[in-house]
Amino acid sequence: MPSMSIRRQLAAATATVFIVLIGLRFYVDVWKHLSSYLPVNESTHELRESVMNSTVHDNDEDEDDGLLFDEKDDDYIPTFHDNDEDEDDDDYESGDSLAALTRLLDLNRQQSQKQTKSQSEELHYLQQSPACKPHFRYLSSSTSWETSSTKFKRLYFYHARKAGGTSLAMYFAKVATHHGLKFQHDEWVVAEEPGTNDELPTFYVAHLREPIDRAISHFRYQGRWDCHDLMHMNKRNPDKNGNYFTPTEENSNKLETWNATGGHTPHKCKKSHVFKLGLCAVNCYLQWFAGAISCPEYDIPMDEQYISATTKLMRYNFIIILEWLQDPEYVLAVEKFFGVPGITETRSAFCERSSHNANKMIPLSINNRTLDRLTELNEVDINLYQELTNCSGGDDEHKYNFPILDSNRFDNTSSIQVHYSKYHAWKNSNKGSSKRKRKRDKAKKLDDVDNNNNDDNHHDDSNSTDDNPDK
Repeated sequence: MPSMSIRRQLAAATATVFIVLIGLRFYVDVWKHLSSYLPVNESTHELRESVMNSTVHDNDEDEDDGLLFDEKDDDYIPTFHDNDEDEDDDDYESGDSLAALTRLLDLNRQQSQKQTKSQSEELHYLQQSPACKPHFRYLSSSTSWETSSTKFKRLYFYHARKAGGTSLAMYFAKVATHHGLKFQHDEWVVAEEPGTNDELPTFYVAHLREPIDRAISHFRYQGRWDCHDLMHMNKRNPDKNGNYFTPTEENSNKLETWNATGGHTPHKCKKSHVFKLGLCAVNCYLQWFAGAISCPEYDIPMDEQYISATTKLMRYNFIIILEWLQDPEYVLAVEKFFGVPGITETRSAFCERSSHNANKMIPLSINNRTLDRLTELNEVDINLYQELTNCSGGDDEHKYNFPILDSNRFDNTSSIQVHYSKYHAWKNSNKGSSKRKRKRDKAKKLDDVDNNNNDDNHHDDSNSTDDNPDK
């Protein structure tokens, strides 16, 4: 009997040890899964090392489920992988374990967000907003600022829709040619990330307008009626069927439905991550500067989108604020910074005149309830605008104390350099030359077609002559 008791005790002890080992392995696996999400600092690194060193590694690959993030250039691009081969959730079916895992994941997410914010503040928020303190520093990577030696070879301008971008694009094209820089003007796509083009050191410019004014302006311009319809209001410009368009209240879209990321409807993002940003009514700056993580279907938290967008904007060299262009002091400060006058010159966008005339014919009425709703929906964009235009701490007497042009920072490539006073004549000349070139190319193609036809006819005639025995 004593031997039977001992055997039972040994069996119980063995079972207990076995259960403890299984439990330990389960929690080690959970920790490995969670620790892969933790931003590495000294404390988390030591904690992670202490856990990992006490276990035997099966392999170095971490298993994830669902949505992954590629952190290249700090612009999160959602990608997906097939979970069929990697899923192994049998160990997590227990209600208590699942609840504990969920709590741990939530806690880790909060810690990760705090750490990410802290790192972003340390690396990118040390300087004031480029709207308040523009500069000639060059960003060669996400963390390395070059202050004096690198010459800019390219000027990049991001065109935010319905915020004066068409006129500003014309001005910055003039700035680029004056300083012998290549010029890139982007619209409808995600804004470029500074520090991603070391071959062409780039000076980055963006611009902002108060979000609600911008959203309503966008609705008047393109959301109330389709721009292509408005182009056929003019009796001299019927559509392909010979019809003319007459805007009315009945055939107009309503401001009340202008309440989505894609204007009247949410944006649809494809797996290819082609994110076309044409119509937009809600948190448009977030989409234009944060990129694909703002796709509604990905359900990325707004604070992560906000950090991504503001971090990118803080890396730009200059952010033009549309409302400030009404202040002559601001205009003068900007023009001295770039060494080129004319930033307040205007240029009409596609269908802008037709849109203006249509809204003049049928005035838009905005009630307070609709305005309040639009303000509520754009809360994050409003916060972004307010943060980037908050220049507190400065001297009101010198509120636009911008640096004066440092021409040594620009490459001044003579082959593409045109003095700003000759820009419009040079552009018109190039436009005329381009038209003449297109005409010459078209004529040459027609000549080539005619010559080929003549050669074919000659070849046919030769064959018929050779085959005719009577000749």
